Amino acid sequence: MSMGDRIKQFLVENSISQRAFADSIGVTEGSVSHYINKGVHPSLAVLEKIRTLYGLDLLAREQPCRELVEALKSFEAFIEVVNARRDKINDQDRIQTSVDLIGSTDLILTLERSTAFEDLRAAKEKIIDELNKIEAEAKAHINKKLEEYSQLKPAHLKE
Repeated sequence: MSMGDRIKQFLVENSISQRAFADSIGVTEGSVSHYINKGVHPSLAVLEKIRTLYGLDLLAREQPCRELVEALKSFEAFIEVVNARRDKINDQDRIQTSVDLIGSTDLILTLERSTAFEDLRAAKEKIIDELNKIEAEAKAHINKKLEEYSQLKPAHLKE
């Protein structure tokens, strides 16, 4: 429920006119109409007056949005770690990786000639493909959540 919808519901439930509400919080009736009908959000000072006079905390339901933003930031940090690991895999050349794993140049040459090396290469490519899919899904999810968050963000805080 939007902030405007919550204001409207409060006024109806308490039989308060928009004019009386506007007068009590020190704004015009037109401002209250904009809060209700146009999605305009009151200033923080007006929100505080509403909370003080009527006990109506219009920011109380904004808390899940803040938690969502923090969760998205954590998720973005996770994506950065995944990307760093993927980049590390891409940056290591296959011979050096084999040297690190096996520790012997002679065994590397043998492995390069064997089908086992091809299996390792195929497995590496599969892992990279999976990481790319996870990254794409994560970015799409983050973009969707950020779009939802921007829809919920008070107008005076939108960039």
